[in-house]
Amino acid sequence: MSVRPKNSLMIDTGFFLAMADKNDPLHQKAKKLSITFSEQPWITTLPVMTELCHMLPRRLALGIWRDQQRGLFSIYSFQDSDYQRATELLEKYQDREIDLADISIIILAEFLGHGNILSCDEDFSVLRWKHNKHFSNRFYL
Repeated sequence: MSVRPKNSLMIDTGFFLAMADKNDPLHQKAKKLSITFSEQPWITTLPVMTELCHMLPRRLALGIWRDQQRGLFSIYSFQDSDYQRATELLEKYQDREIDLADISIIILAEFLGHGNILSCDEDFSVLRWKHNKHFSNRFYL
């Protein structure tokens, strides 16, 4: 992906999970926010999609993949330079319970040049992109 939409909104695993599962306690809030932010382009990463496929029943995961195919969001693919950055971030945050999906969102923020995200994961209040920049988690604003 070479386009960097400045008004894009990063989507993390937890938000997708809340949207997909009607029994999730955050489902209604996620649904409302999806309408509020429907005009912004959404973007996520392949590690987030991989995590979703592992966590969701297949029919729900397929629904999310179909949403992507309909153009509801795009998927950022790692560039060669991103693998070194992923290693640095995994080392930096080795004392926290974060995974490659979280790391990929940090890398995506650095690519996009902003930290605007929809995530149910409160780790994004602690994680930083570009070493010291805070995420702006729209889920908790």
